[in-house]
Parts: sequence; C-alpha cells; structure tokens
Amino acid sequence: MINCRCVTVAVLKALDDPERRALEERIGKERIAEVREAKRLEQEAAKALARQERIDKSLRNDYNNSVNSGMLSPLVSFEEYKGARDLFDENLVGLTTADGVEIKGYSKHFVERYFGTRYQRIYGVKSAGDYIRDGVPLESIVEALTTDSNPIKSRLKRSNSYSTTDAQVTLNPSTGNLVQTNPL
Repeated sequence: MINCRCVTVAVLKALDDPERRALEERIGKERIAEVREAKRLEQEAAKALARQERIDKSLRNDYNNSVNSGMLSPLVSFEEYKGARDLFDENLVGLTTADGVEIKGYSKHFVERYFGTRYQRIYGVKSAGDYIRDGVPLESIVEALTTDSNPIKSRLKRSNSYSTTDAQVTLNPSTGNLVQTNPL
C-alpha cells in the first residue's frame, strides 16, 4: 500500500464498510508496530550511548592514572590513547599466536608499554634515577605474536613471552590477555 495520506484516504473511501474497517485495522496495527519498533531502537541507542559514556569515563580515568603515575607520557593525548585501544581491538583481539593461543584482550599496562614514556621513575630501586622507555610499534607486536612458535613460558605457566629481534610481548595463555610489551 502507498504511504501517502491522500491516496490512503481515497482508497479507504472507495471501499465498502467491512473492507474499509479491515484495512483501517491492518494499517493501525502496522503503525503501532512501527511506533513500537522506533521506541525499541531509541531505547537501544540510549543504552548504547550510556554504555559508551561509561567506557569513555573509565578510559579517561585509566589515562589520567597512567599519566599521573609516570607510566605514560603526558605528550600522548587522550585521543591517541583511545585510538590505540581501538587499534588493538581491530588488529590484536581475535588474533591467534604462532603456538595457537587466541588473544581476547589486553591490559592497561600493555597500552602504556605500547606508547612508552619519556620519564619513568624506577620504583623500589634506590638512586636508580629516571630513564626513557621507548614504545613498541604495532607491527613488531604482531610479528612477535605470530612468528615465535616457541615462546618462553613462566615457571607457573601464567605467561608466555613472545620475541623477535626488536620486541617482546607477554601474554597470559589462560585468559588470552596481553600483559605487556617491551622494545628489545
């Protein structure tokens, strides 16, 4: 049926009473279904927006804590931090390592190590001073995970360490969570 009011009215006037009532009832039910669907989509969009706002707030807190602790350079903007997490979701989560472990996520520390820092105090070491810790390019992380088929396993088997000539990546094989990365 054409959804133009003037055509619908003309068609309805041309029909006899029982046909018209049946058509009006069907059109009414279709409109009610359309309104319900529109409300459902609106509620889903509101929930998605609220969920995204919670995620953004959590990310902002992680970012601020990382910068304040010196684990992340303040030269890295929040947008870069957030963008890196999106990059990891697209390129690392779901990837299978050379020895068959599926990557399911990554830690805040992994994100910090990806960027590196210009200033990091070594905690627990007297007069060790401060030093620069370089970040690790995504390509090096992917290469370490996908080419090292014999990673170094920790004694308690809580982590596997994958390496190449320029990067080392630590993964918890039980959870599939990337723990950290370091340049070599």
